[in-house]
Amino acid sequence: PIPCVPWQSQTSGQYQRRVHGWDLETGFSACDKFSFSNENYVKAGALFAQGMLSCGVTSEMDAAVALLEEHVGLDSQSSQEMQRSAIIGLGLAYAGTAKEEIFDLLQPILVESGARLESVAFAALSVGLVFVGTCNDEACGAIIQAFMDRSDTDLNDSNAKFLTLGLALLYLGEGEDAEAVIEAANVIDYPIKESVQITIQTLAYAGTGNVLQVQRLLQIAGERPPVEERN
Repeated sequence: PIPCVPWQSQTSGQYQRRVHGWDLETGFSACDKFSFSNENYVKAGALFAQGMLSCGVTSEMDAAVALLEEHVGLDSQSSQEMQRSAIIGLGLAYAGTAKEEIFDLLQPILVESGARLESVAFAALSVGLVFVGTCNDEACGAIIQAFMDRSDTDLNDSNAKFLTLGLALLYLGEGEDAEAVIEAANVIDYPIKESVQITIQTLAYAGTGNVLQVQRLLQIAGERPPVEERN
């Protein structure tokens, strides 16, 4: 399950995805009836399902973005549950495609300091999914800006982890190419800064068997934080 998406949305979305697989024609039709529900969670689940149905599917219709984009914008009249489900739906639907249109939809959320943290975090995660392993400078800059715009309270929130993961996914498997952004992450406030840098480095060297990186991670794992931090 995708964390932070309301469980009701996950349940209805996953059900439709499992029943209809990657069958876009019948899948979208099956989801459509839920969009007329009076419950926001049910409508959010339909949006989530539409993204899941489109994951890994190439279609001339490109229906996912047409169905989800109206719920994503900062001026959208959709509920918060629907917006978040549409945002992560786009990330799932276009994962690994590096589709610039998706970044254009999500960037305004990332750089809007007044946006809710949950929406910003989901936007970062979706950008990371769409541009996974591309080292996209524009996407990286937008996510780092999102970190800088958040308060200490926001950065201590559990949702801030999705900002970290979204940034790190951009450098998945890219090894030394991630060194520049690890250095750039020094502008992010402590204590989340260290977590961001470790996550980026870990994903950058994932699957490489790099002995030096393994030794470094083992050293970090063996360290004990100061007493005040443990408390």
